[in-house]
Amino acid sequence: MEVDTTQPPYVFKCQLYDLTGVPPERQKIMVKGGLLKDDSDWSKVGIKEGQKLMMMGTADEIVKAPEKGPIFAEDMPEEEQAVAVGHSAGLVNLGNTCYMNSTLQCLHSVPELKSALIEYPPPVRSNVVDQSSHSLTIATRELFSELDKNVRPVAPVRFLTALRSKYPQFAQLHNGIYMQQDAEECWTQLLFTLSLALRSSSSSEDADALKKFFGIDLVSRIHCAESGEESTETESVYSLKCHISQEVNHLHEGLKRALKSELEKSSPSLGRTAVYTKDSHINDLPRYLTVQFVRFFWKRETNQKAKILRVVSLKVDYPLSLDVYDLCSDDLRKRLELPRRVLRDEEGKKAGLKTNESSSTKDSDVKMTDAEGSSNASGDSSVSAPAGEGATPEIEKHLTGIYDLVAVLTHKGRSADSGHYVAWVKQENGKWIQFDDDNPIPQREEDITRLSGGGDWHMAYICFIPKHGLDRFEVASGAMTLAAAGPPAPLDWKFSQVFGERTAGEEVQEAAESVCQNMLTLDLGETHKMHSLYIDIISAIEFDKTGDHLATGDRGGRVVLFERTDSKEHGRNRRDLERMDCSVGRHPEFRYKTEFQSHEPEFDYLKSLEIEEKINKIRWCQAANGALFLLSTNDKTIKFWKVQEKKVKKISDMNADTFKGSGNGSIASSSVSSGPKQGVANGSYPDRSNNSLGKDLSFPPGGISSLRLPVVASYETNLVARCRRVYAHAHDYHINSISNNSDGETFISADDLRVNLWNLEISNQSFNIVDVKPSNMEDLTEVITSAEFHPTHCNTLAYSSSKGSIRLIDLRQSALCDSHSKQFEEHEAPGSRSFFTEIIASISDIKFAKDGRYILSRDYMTLKLWDINMDSGPVSTFQVHEYLRPKLCDLYENDSIFDKFECCLSGDGLRVATGSYSTEATTLEASKNPMRRQVQTPSRPSRSLGSSITRVVRRGAESPGVDANGSSFDFTTKLLHLAWHPSENSIACAAANSLYMYYA
Repeated sequence: MEVDTTQPPYVFKCQLYDLTGVPPERQKIMVKGGLLKDDSDWSKVGIKEGQKLMMMGTADEIVKAPEKGPIFAEDMPEEEQAVAVGHSAGLVNLGNTCYMNSTLQCLHSVPELKSALIEYPPPVRSNVVDQSSHSLTIATRELFSELDKNVRPVAPVRFLTALRSKYPQFAQLHNGIYMQQDAEECWTQLLFTLSLALRSSSSSEDADALKKFFGIDLVSRIHCAESGEESTETESVYSLKCHISQEVNHLHEGLKRALKSELEKSSPSLGRTAVYTKDSHINDLPRYLTVQFVRFFWKRETNQKAKILRVVSLKVDYPLSLDVYDLCSDDLRKRLELPRRVLRDEEGKKAGLKTNESSSTKDSDVKMTDAEGSSNASGDSSVSAPAGEGATPEIEKHLTGIYDLVAVLTHKGRSADSGHYVAWVKQENGKWIQFDDDNPIPQREEDITRLSGGGDWHMAYICFIPKHGLDRFEVASGAMTLAAAGPPAPLDWKFSQVFGERTAGEEVQEAAESVCQNMLTLDLGETHKMHSLYIDIISAIEFDKTGDHLATGDRGGRVVLFERTDSKEHGRNRRDLERMDCSVGRHPEFRYKTEFQSHEPEFDYLKSLEIEEKINKIRWCQAANGALFLLSTNDKTIKFWKVQEKKVKKISDMNADTFKGSGNGSIASSSVSSGPKQGVANGSYPDRSNNSLGKDLSFPPGGISSLRLPVVASYETNLVARCRRVYAHAHDYHINSISNNSDGETFISADDLRVNLWNLEISNQSFNIVDVKPSNMEDLTEVITSAEFHPTHCNTLAYSSSKGSIRLIDLRQSALCDSHSKQFEEHEAPGSRSFFTEIIASISDIKFAKDGRYILSRDYMTLKLWDINMDSGPVSTFQVHEYLRPKLCDLYENDSIFDKFECCLSGDGLRVATGSYSTEATTLEASKNPMRRQVQTPSRPSRSLGSSITRVVRRGAESPGVDANGSSFDFTTKLLHLAWHPSENSIACAAANSLYMYYA
């Protein structure tokens, strides 16, 4: 490289910084006599032509001291300690209660069971559940909640009292001391009680929650060899038995033997008792498979229970897993074939093996996604194969017949009436914990395989195995692709950008005062100046369908557009990227594009009403010919905007120059000057009229010998926004939503009482398709709060009401769709109605999923996911503001209860997001199993509701309120508007006048 010796060495170091990325202050350049300093004299350094210099330094970021000091575990709140430790608390032994403690620790590892217990008790308790069963279920629910919140051991006093009250055999005494009991009996009795209780609290579609989690359907063939009689029976059990004998060395062998048995019963054809052979097979699999090792038997010689000490290996085809395909019926095997083939091919690809895709998918030309299709008995969704194949097999989600071990209940000792029970449970982080009553001990995975038995060591008595299956898979055009295994992994949200961030102590300006803000792009460490007017709070935000553009509207009536820059920078081939040493995978990065004034304040003289310029909604339309189109609306008027690039001509100056010099109009440059020419746009002189000559016009001495015409010197590209249509005078009430139709020609606008249908090309006419205005306004009971078109069906739309209901209408039924085709609402529990019921039930926003199958709704307290094929209730319910229920009176007094929070779904439909107070955005995993209702209740405001929390930086001089318990509530700082990128995990959040970008 060239070295300019006229410049100081610091300039040379800056050149090296551009080439290597090593900052000048961290460069060490070796020269004769030592290191090259920033102010060294090149003449004294003695650098020569072609000389090689050695530089040392690293481009890595300098490690900074942590902003916060270390936090010790004992100083953290107990709930946070439980999260940091990575496992739940232990249980205190209350006197020979290890059988109960180990059983509870194994059942506590089932998140679905804990979710079902949260919904208990129902508003009206069934007569099937007696008081003792009700008390035992309540005690189980509260005990599981305490285990999740505590680190110190929990004493299960209430649960033990309820258990002994329901089942007195667990209260047997020997010499005044409570006797040791069988853990299998405790397991069976507890599951039976919970099954009855949760069945009474479940909906009709999900009559038995415990059966869905643990129930195993068996089909048995009963045959008599003497008479030739044969019959078929079906039964449901909650565990498989592994009978242990001299021939049984493996778990799989014991299960096979247990499914075959002999029995004696009366034969109608023989007229006497005969021996029948019973051959059973599994006809339906649960989510969690329970296996009991039959280690205890009654020894007649001593009249007591004895224990079989034989070793039975837990190892099967895969370590710590069990494949029950050989134990299934023929019908179930057919349903397992395709998911198992998909799983096998995917694991082969991971191992680097070539898979025969043609053979694995030769008869599969169907696309399957999760939760689409009918539901089977176990609650797992299914999808039918092509109709052309004759009989339609069902391919069930999550169902491969392979189960992974997560919990083992062991017994140590030689007698059932003595010894010690211990639970070994696998945590969510993959680590194993040995729950020895109140002492949780971390264990290695290889230690679990040593629990097979032999001697006086711990022996597996009950194994708890959840399924290992496919969450969803797609088969199309003869190629199969595994989409995901199990639930979606939690996202790690990271900060990307912020636009218009306030400094500490600065208030949001609501007057028309010009303020220039800085746009901070923190991803590459660069700071870009964005001279834009952020004088109002952001009131609307929307991505376009491609995700390359983002639009925001504010209270000042302005629309600001942002464009994505990382896709443009990386729109090159891989060789160019490698030459640039540029990373291929980067998060979405946006920059300011343009802005325009969409609406102005107006005044309705007929109604003496001021119309604010605030942008209520923004919707993108289809782009055409390189131009962007969008709709924006305030309370009364909708406008259709076109934003495109225009080339502006720059021409050379004419004979007379208009540049002022010093003094009174001296010539700064002439037409024959050889200096650089400054062009003016479109032949106009800046800040002058083209029709008159100013006093500063100067002519060269002797006049102008010839006339020189101006010529085009260059072109400049400017963004121009032009209003194409104005849709006005169609709403008597404030417009709350607009939505584009999938046909690209029409859109709807909704106010409190009406929904109108517009054509984009016709601005003076609209059609009223929904009208809920009664003839007498005193009879008005609900208003329309939001409306949304179906993403793919142009004839279907949905609108929500202030009573918490969603109505689905079909435009093909009638011109005026006052009668809906479907209505989705959740009926309130009897006796739960209060003054705030209707206020908090009002739906503020609804969104369709990308495939149109699901609707996401947001009211003040909850976020609900609805299946358009199931109008009996929501698929999932997320408790967002449940912790604010005791403060509804305060929220009503300061009008915070009327805040309208928006919601959004990810492009894949697996996650949902919504806003909350204290500038907090919450992302949650969206369950799409219509047989399950998921309720997540945070114990306090600062805890995560789902996969992750995106916290926006707290800014300004806010003063959050503090309740009696010391919990902070700041209702002035809130996140109302947010949007999810249509194809990537990126969220844009609007907090006050700032726009925050996050990615995962």
